[in-house]
Amino acid sequence: MTHRSPRPPLLALAFCAAVPAAAAAQAPVAPEPAGRFLFGAGVEPALADSPQGGPGLSLHGGYEHRVGDSRWGVRLAGDWARGATRYTAVGSAFSPGGPVNRITSVQGGALYATYRLGGTRSYLRPYALAGVGYHQLSLRHEGDVVWTGPNTSHQTIYQPPARRNSVAYAGGLGLSARVGPAALFAEGRLMVLPQGGARVDRPGIASVLTPLTFGVRF
Repeated sequence: MTHRSPRPPLLALAFCAAVPAAAAAQAPVAPEPAGRFLFGAGVEPALADSPQGGPGLSLHGGYEHRVGDSRWGVRLAGDWARGATRYTAVGSAFSPGGPVNRITSVQGGALYATYRLGGTRSYLRPYALAGVGYHQLSLRHEGDVVWTGPNTSHQTIYQPPARRNSVAYAGGLGLSARVGPAALFAEGRLMVLPQGGARVDRPGIASVLTPLTFGVRF
C-alpha cells in the first residue's frame, strides 16, 4: 500500500495571505488623536532690518485639539523670535563708536482656530489657521564684549532697551504629513501687530511678522 504525504494547500495559503494585504492596502488612514502637542522652528524674514542682517530665528510650540469629528480645531501656542543686524556707530564724546549689534526679539502667545482643507483621513493634509494673541517686541543696541583680562570684560550698551506690547492678529496656511504615530508640518503665517511700532518709529521693531515654521506633532 502506497502512502502519499499530504501537500500543503498552496492556493488556500496564497489566498489567506493576499486577503489581509489587500485589505490593509485599501483601509483608510486612521484618524489622528483628538489632541496633540506640536513644536517647530524656522526663520523670521521680517526681523532682517538691512541686507547685512539675515533672517531671524523663530520657535513655535503649543497644544492643538480637534473639535469632535469635524475639520475644525483649536490651537493654543507660544512664539519666540530673534533677529540681529550689525552696523558701525560713529564715535562721539558720549559714545566710543564701533561695531554695534541691533537685536530685535518677539515673544508672546495666541489662540488659533484651524480648519482642514483636504480629506480627514489622507496622509497629506493642508490646513488654514487664524487667531489672535498678545506679543511683546523689544529692541536693544549693544557693542561687542571686550575682554580686558582672564576674568574681566566690558560691553557698551548704546541705549536702554525699547519694549512694546501689542495685540497680534495672525493667519496662515500649512501642510501636515503623517509619519507613523507623529506628523510633520510646514507652516507659513502672517502676524500683524497694530501697536508694535513701524520701523520709522522704532528701527528694528517690525509691525508685521512672517514666520515660516517646520515642526512635528506628537
